Amino acid sequence: RIDRSGDPTLETVLGRVNAAVLGALDHQDLPFEQATDVVGPIRKGAQTPIVQVIVKSENTVGETVELPGLEIVYSDAGDCVAQYDLALNIFELGEAICGRLVYRTSLFGRSSAERYVAYLQQALGQLAADPGQRLWSAPRLANERRFPIQSNLTEAASPRDRSAHELPDSEADRVPEVIEPGELNALGPSAAPPTWATQVPRTNSEPRTPTRVINFIEGTRVVSEGELQSNSIMRCHVTKFYHEQIINSGYYEQLKYIVQPSFAEFNSGGNLDTSGEQDNTIFPGFQHKYAQTGLIIATDRCVSYCRYCLRKRIVGKNSDETAVDFESIRKYIMNHPEITNVLVTGGDPFVLNTASLQKLLGNLLDIPHVDSIRIGTKALAYQPKRFDDPDLPALFTRIHNAGKAAVIVTHFDHIGEISALAEAKIRLLRAQGVQFLNQTVLLANVNDDPEILAATFAKCHQMGVRPYYLFQARPVKGASHFQVSLRSGIEIVRGINQRLSGIQKTFKYIMSHYTGKIEILDIGADARLYMRYHQNNTCEKIGKIFSRPHLEGACWLDDLPEG
Repeated sequence: RIDRSGDPTLETVLGRVNAAVLGALDHQDLPFEQATDVVGPIRKGAQTPIVQVIVKSENTVGETVELPGLEIVYSDAGDCVAQYDLALNIFELGEAICGRLVYRTSLFGRSSAERYVAYLQQALGQLAADPGQRLWSAPRLANERRFPIQSNLTEAASPRDRSAHELPDSEADRVPEVIEPGELNALGPSAAPPTWATQVPRTNSEPRTPTRVINFIEGTRVVSEGELQSNSIMRCHVTKFYHEQIINSGYYEQLKYIVQPSFAEFNSGGNLDTSGEQDNTIFPGFQHKYAQTGLIIATDRCVSYCRYCLRKRIVGKNSDETAVDFESIRKYIMNHPEITNVLVTGGDPFVLNTASLQKLLGNLLDIPHVDSIRIGTKALAYQPKRFDDPDLPALFTRIHNAGKAAVIVTHFDHIGEISALAEAKIRLLRAQGVQFLNQTVLLANVNDDPEILAATFAKCHQMGVRPYYLFQARPVKGASHFQVSLRSGIEIVRGINQRLSGIQKTFKYIMSHYTGKIEILDIGADARLYMRYHQNNTCEKIGKIFSRPHLEGACWLDDLPEG
């Protein structure tokens, strides 16, 4: 067994696996019969109590053959007899890791072999994408119906009744072994979250630009690394919990757009810093845009990744915009008594373990003029089990004992995201004195419906979570297709308020613009859009109403002419 104690990172787990394997290899010369006698396994009928396994890894570059006018296609001749109970051959081909599992059919069924391959593929993919990810946050596959989206096992990869010269023609349209686009369908309720893998060149005739086969909502598409980068298409990562929650909610057709990539991302203009965060950065990972608020970017990782993310420039990447110099941040806040609250955000701070959060917040608790600490998170939607951590109550108690308010800002965009487990965790934390606010982003094709949002806000109110902001979606590159027009947004807000009681109407419809947080009010009879600054770095502007000529279809302040 591999030691999984202590909430290790995937990189740490890999080290433990390596140590366990090396320890096992110390006994590789022991005859199999003697190993069986030493272990003394319990025998059950005719089943073999110990399985013989061999793993072979090849990372040397083989010689290539170049013959004019001849294209070489490699074809697997298959295996007639399994020499071992399980034999896994792994080799590197270009930038991909390819593999082949041969199993003894008298011991293992095809479904078991597919399951092993799927687990291995996912483990390697998670490790490659984020070696620092905590083991608890890595999603796991759970049932056989999910496996075909990555597995490409065939009973006979090459027909044995064909002559060698016939095979190239029959295999001409065959996609490389790593992945078969024909088997990769758009993610549906019965499928696993989409995963992309590097496509391996079919021949060695010439180098090719690395491409990936990706499951989009609309279907499968082969894209280059350049296309992904130029369109700011971030990687897909979805927890098993959230995937099942949105299916069971009955709102899958809307909520899938939050976490699954779409073709619309290729034609979605905008920029990667719509709120001027870099211009308000004092130290890496620390911003001071509004007088009373200091903002700490604690991490660039999330439990799952939202397709409309406002920080696509850093999230899911090894960014240099996360906080590292907490001593300098602490000194800055100490020297700025106007800062009365600190927002800890990311990424999602709750991907950090509780010990790391304790250390981070420890830099803030003795600053006398800081009276509240907010933590922004979507983990209660994506992975509410994170809040099972028995060390979390002590974290919030420590904040309270320092005389400060502990506030969690949840991020529920839709009633279908609010699970029974999330509600239970919220009620438990509220009983421990934690305050809750909720912010929602108005998203085209997801929640642009007053009935849906009214139900979401009413449910939040019922749980003791105060609806706080309804954000106009930002024109983020690769995500601006989520924007609704300002006129539609105003009509939706009016419909929400018609459905809520007075004490439930606590949210503001906000555009988080470069110049400040702007509350969107209404379109007047004079065809002007009326707004006011809810927050601005110039205090004289806060609360003042201003207007611009309205243009149909406008989605952002910059779409409106001045005057």
